[in-house]
Amino acid sequence: MACLIGVFLVGGVGGCAKKGAQHFAPMGSIFRQDRYEKLLERQEAGIPPELDAAKKLPAMTDADVERIGDGYYTESKLEMAFLQYSKVLRKNPQNERVLVKRGMIFLKRGLNESAMKDFQAVLEKKPDHAVAHQGMGQAFFQMKNHTEAERHFLKAVRADPGLWVSHNYLGILYDYQQLHEKALEHYTAALRARQDDASLYNNLGVSYALMGEDGKAVEAFRKGLSLSPRDRRIGNNLGMLLCKLGRDMEALEAFKTSGDEAQAYNNLGCVYLEDGQLEKAVQAFERAIQLRREPYAQASDNLRKAEMALQSGRGTADSPSRKSILPAARGDSSGNPESMHIEIQEAPPAIPTAP
Repeated sequence: MACLIGVFLVGGVGGCAKKGAQHFAPMGSIFRQDRYEKLLERQEAGIPPELDAAKKLPAMTDADVERIGDGYYTESKLEMAFLQYSKVLRKNPQNERVLVKRGMIFLKRGLNESAMKDFQAVLEKKPDHAVAHQGMGQAFFQMKNHTEAERHFLKAVRADPGLWVSHNYLGILYDYQQLHEKALEHYTAALRARQDDASLYNNLGVSYALMGEDGKAVEAFRKGLSLSPRDRRIGNNLGMLLCKLGRDMEALEAFKTSGDEAQAYNNLGCVYLEDGQLEKAVQAFERAIQLRREPYAQASDNLRKAEMALQSGRGTADSPSRKSILPAARGDSSGNPESMHIEIQEAPPAIPTAP
């Protein structure tokens, strides 16, 4: 089960996808480096930002301005939150709590170097600041510097063992290094702090699957689906594993959590195709196409690949001990499994605070 591990921040993959691809959230166009610098220049010049309400705000303390920023942050109005936090920091550049908050905004927008400057400013005064280390770890991870990311995440959990985000990242990093026992320790620690998070059960299941602990992997994926029944990544992970275990009907049901029945057969066909079970793959893709009233381009393309492989004599013979599956259907949706999907979870939209 030594599948390549795909890291996903967003759900859904199309076609029989390329393996090993890593997908990162694109940087928001409204928050380009030049964009936020111009906003600061306008604010410095006394020109109000886009909201007219900003003109009418009475004189406020730094704490008042910070609270307004917190409100914007909680509502995901990051550009407005940034302006408020920056206003505080112009008066008090050493405000650790606000530096962390602004660093989190930079981090969410992919401005890793700017985020690191804010976190580093905090760490210079408080070397054991757990949330600042976590932010540094996330920035290094996004920059694909896994060595430095690991170092900061370890410092974060030593300072605060309850930082589940850092434990989750450490689990992912150790799975990359095939240190699955260490990965399990950190996923378990993350779950102690956040027991009802489906993504953590997904990552736990991936770790078990990579170790060959299939029963425990199935259990973890099922737990994740019980918490988030329509999670495409968990459904695909469970379906792929069940299919490889020969539990085809259960796999089909798991794939249905990712979309409709047509998509489930398409996903099933992808697993058969990868496994060299070409006759089963052809059957599954044909069924997927039958179940759609409109053309199903992905399944048709996959069927063509399976038929070509079958004609060229590649793959293994269809196993008579494993039943072909052909029940009935409805629906729309797209996407296929590619490999085990590990989820990177950001902290919830709570306001970060200094310890």
